[in-house]
Amino acid sequence: MKRLLSLVTISFLIMFGVQAQQTIVEVDEKGLNKRLEKSDEAILNPKKSLKASVWFSRGELLTEVANAPTKGLYLNLTKAQLITTFGDPISYAKKTVRNKEHDVMVYPYFDVYLFGDKVAFWDVTKEIKKDALDLAVEAFRKAYELDESMAVDVDVELASIINLYKEKGGSLNANKKYIDAARMFRNSYYLGLDPVIGEEVIDTISIFNAGYISTIGLSYEVAIKDFREALKYEYDVNGETHYFVFHCYYGLKDTVNARVILEEGFAKYPMNNNIMEGLLSLYTATGADPAKTLPLILRAIERYPNNSSLWSGLGGLYEQLNMPDESLKAFTKAAEISPDDYVSQFNLGLLYIRKGDIIGDELNKKDFTSQDDYDTAFKDVFDYYIKGLVPLEKAAEIRPTDKAVLELLRSITFRVRDKKGQEGKYEKYDAMLKAL
Repeated sequence: MKRLLSLVTISFLIMFGVQAQQTIVEVDEKGLNKRLEKSDEAILNPKKSLKASVWFSRGELLTEVANAPTKGLYLNLTKAQLITTFGDPISYAKKTVRNKEHDVMVYPYFDVYLFGDKVAFWDVTKEIKKDALDLAVEAFRKAYELDESMAVDVDVELASIINLYKEKGGSLNANKKYIDAARMFRNSYYLGLDPVIGEEVIDTISIFNAGYISTIGLSYEVAIKDFREALKYEYDVNGETHYFVFHCYYGLKDTVNARVILEEGFAKYPMNNNIMEGLLSLYTATGADPAKTLPLILRAIERYPNNSSLWSGLGGLYEQLNMPDESLKAFTKAAEISPDDYVSQFNLGLLYIRKGDIIGDELNKKDFTSQDDYDTAFKDVFDYYIKGLVPLEKAAEIRPTDKAVLELLRSITFRVRDKKGQEGKYEKYDAMLKAL
């Protein structure tokens, strides 16, 4: 029987273990190493190595060894609780991670990073035995192989290791050790599929995490395998998995597969802005005919006629195809559907300004004999500018501290400052920009 784990939003990508009751931690490294020596001798003994109990005990020991240095260490422990549990640190420090300054408490086996007086993550600086969890998994598998009646006990131990992999992955990711963090989540996922596990767990969250973290670590080829594993079980987060696969292929300069995955994603998730914009950008970057995208967007609009993002995408596509009138209609529709959407309003205003600029550039090549002739000729230019100001001012209301729209507004209102109804607008937007 398969059990499928899924996640409805990307905002909770990294899953950590839950906090357990505190215990006073004393790491008996010498004692653990002696027990490991005995276990090593046992599995080399021809008779003992055939006993499932020997391998099961070895698995338990290796799990204990892996967990011993950080046993009792959990997220959100306060500084006081940390000292109560582990005693005073060897030293203190301050380090900036992900643009945030953390207080660091240095202990013999790990460094703890605190933010806001609580544990944010930790960095294991000393291991009793390298890859102890991986070796524990091998030992439990061997125990099951020798005695299948131990399935229930082995299942319980492996389930515990799955959670330990996730916990380690979360902490490594927080410390920007992306390759190791991704490997922990990947191990967690594939261990859940292990035939030894009584109830197969398809943990799509963990394999997506592995791909996502590998992408951050620029390990694109590995990330693609992880994401495609998630897609096998239709874990797509409304198309974001498709988009990340595209990102990885593009990072590898494989535009063929990048295009295939985007077109596949767009067919399934036409409302995903990242996919749509990625597809348009890819066609532009590769010199492909953007007209090939047109049928895809038109079909999507037939299904979702009230999606402003699709209309904005259509407007951008028409602009690439040098169809300004159609582009204006599409951007106008997007702004009508989403009057409070900054992007829709900004795009519509920008298009009006561009149309005015195109006409103005041609007129500037001509000579005029009088001011009246000049004003008459440039009437359409200023009309387009003034039409463009309406959605641009709406965009500025939505994002009053956005420099892009304010700079454009200052530029255009300066050009039309003498036109009826435009008095004082230049001073207004100039002051808003200076205030920033």
